[in-house]
Amino acid sequence: MKLYNDNRSSYEELLTYYPEFYREVYEMVEILKAQGKLVDNLQNGIEQVFSNQFIDSADEEVISSYENMAGIVPDFSKTIEERRKAVKAHLIGSGKMSTSMIADMVRVYTNSDTKCSLEPFDKSGNNKLYITADRGDSPNIDFDGINTLLSEKLPAHIEFELSLQFRPSLLLCFEREIYSTELPLCGQYFCGEEVLI
Repeated sequence: MKLYNDNRSSYEELLTYYPEFYREVYEMVEILKAQGKLVDNLQNGIEQVFSNQFIDSADEEVISSYENMAGIVPDFSKTIEERRKAVKAHLIGSGKMSTSMIADMVRVYTNSDTKCSLEPFDKSGNNKLYITADRGDSPNIDFDGINTLLSEKLPAHIEFELSLQFRPSLLLCFEREIYSTELPLCGQYFCGEEVLI
């Protein structure tokens, strides 16, 4: 999301506010160029402050402060996008835990629907949390990050199993050959004999 959608530079914008005869005066043009650069820098600063209000567009400095608040140990080998996902998932997973909250935390990493179910898994009737998600459209999925997040957020007595489903597209190619045979047309011959009509 952008606050300023104008494609013109601030210098060009300021130039339109002055009478046309000022456009020929060298000193006025240079003053407007300098003021235009100041306005461009101001707009860029305002855009960055606005972008930093949202985790999906925040810069590295803001993400580092979010990681510090959430108690996440920063992993600088990861991309800024992966670090944003980790922060977003940690913030979703605070408070009372529910299956919809768990699904939302996993959805941050996979960008796809996630299903959670608590079902018995042994003869004693103990329950296990089954979490199933599609791989989604993310090119890379931080499986370790999801496991670490779930291990931290879920109570220790709840065992869980996470499975990511991947449905690759499949391209089938068929080849065919046409063989020429000299068979009699249907209805003309019957076991080598002429058909009597």
